[in-house]
Amino acid sequence: MLAAEKGAALFRAVAAGSPALWTEPGLTAPGAFDGPADFYANDVFTFVEALRDVRVRLDCGDEGAFYEATRQLWAEIAWPHVAEFRPGAAHTMGFWRSVAPAQMRFLWAAVR
Repeated sequence: MLAAEKGAALFRAVAAGSPALWTEPGLTAPGAFDGPADFYANDVFTFVEALRDVRVRLDCGDEGAFYEATRQLWAEIAWPHVAEFRPGAAHTMGFWRSVAPAQMRFLWAAVR
């Protein structure tokens, strides 16, 4: 998603399954960023306005650690983008496999 934000002219669409999102530097996983400056230089929320012209699909389970941040991102971008929030854990191989077909259809529709 960050690549789509920073290079929006190169992207028509992006799909993210249980994206690892944080809303502030103090909430990140240890070592994910070098510090607050690095966080804000590479944070999806900082550059979210760039996604206005890129089709976005978000898939996330409601039990995952990234659920609240993904919901917040969805609230900031909303229509005409697509989001599916499902019951259960999200940051697992099983979840990613379950949403991959819908993500591929979404991406194909955006680029064909």
